[in-house]
Amino acid sequence: MANISLSRTQEQAVESIEKWFKGKQKQTYFLSGYAGTGKTTLVNYVIEKLGIKLDEVAFACYTGKAALVVTQKAQGRYKASTIHSLIYKVYTDNNGEIKVTKKAKSMLQDLKLIVIDEASMVDGQIMKDLKSFGIKILFIGDTGQLPPVSQNGNEEFLKMFNNPDFQLTDIHRQAAENPIIKLSMLARTKQEIEPGVYGKDGEAVVITHATWENIKDRLYKKADQIICGYNRTRKQLNSEIREVLGFTGDVPLNGDKMICLNNDWNKSIDDVSLVNGMTGYVKKVYKSEEIKEKFTHEATTIDFRPDFSEESYFREITIPNKLLTDPTFKLLPYEHKVYNSFDFGYAITCHKSQGSQWKNVVVLNEVLNKDTHHRWLYTAITRSSERLVLVI
Repeated sequence: MANISLSRTQEQAVESIEKWFKGKQKQTYFLSGYAGTGKTTLVNYVIEKLGIKLDEVAFACYTGKAALVVTQKAQGRYKASTIHSLIYKVYTDNNGEIKVTKKAKSMLQDLKLIVIDEASMVDGQIMKDLKSFGIKILFIGDTGQLPPVSQNGNEEFLKMFNNPDFQLTDIHRQAAENPIIKLSMLARTKQEIEPGVYGKDGEAVVITHATWENIKDRLYKKADQIICGYNRTRKQLNSEIREVLGFTGDVPLNGDKMICLNNDWNKSIDDVSLVNGMTGYVKKVYKSEEIKEKFTHEATTIDFRPDFSEESYFREITIPNKLLTDPTFKLLPYEHKVYNSFDFGYAITCHKSQGSQWKNVVVLNEVLNKDTHHRWLYTAITRSSERLVLVI
């Protein structure tokens, strides 16, 4: 790692991070870099240069999918976890209620640095809790993406996101030749994207809506994930895709792709809790005689395998059927103890896709907000790691 060749900008970033880490003024540092600027390589180099042992560094992301991507990029050097499994613990109180609390400081006392990837996913409360351990935190993110959702308590993080300590802008030559990166650069800089085939092997294809209508059934079968802007589009796409793939009815069947829409700290696999935005597949649908509990709503109970896991899955997740058929249906707060909120996940909105990547992605370009659309499109395009179809 020490013999890698850094650009002048990367060298400046290393110097800046080193100065921050050895100083006492600030606990947090935000390194921003566009897709293709080599953020991961740089961070690995920095850690080695700081002389920190890998067991003194915790690598974490908001989602399990993002943690898997970071772990794969590390090629066995280290394993990333979710932020929740790093700093929180789940327990059952005397009344049988599931509670989430921060871990004791002593449980993280051997750490000298916490590295948080996909920083735009972090909210104000998580940032506050992370800082409470008194450990230096290096946030890594991309200011070209959609910013964190504005909410109470998030002001400090929004300020940091909008004013990174260092911004990597130079796209590596090899990355710049990647057609997906090329298209992301056009989107980020608000340049026009023309229909056509991009890349020697057609890794990225840009088509019109007219072409999309003619070939969408084929793309439904090939895409790992379809990303759109509006919820109404998402609903329509999920209905169409299920029909093309041979799924019937309005409730989940074995093999259906689903997305979780609420946090359930009571359910976890491999130290990863069931959280809002997690996508995966129905592993099993329970027959009514297998379910002992009596429910107040007509419901479907499933086992759910998240798409970052081949073997492990969440057991006995119960979804009210009305959640999938009635847009006005809402679970009451106390009902979340019994039911989980899920929807079909073949198509998801760009906001739900943040923090994850898939090999084969289809993006339907929909303008929600003219002022921030370049960020929306850039975020959507960069969810693809290998092949992209962009419908404009």
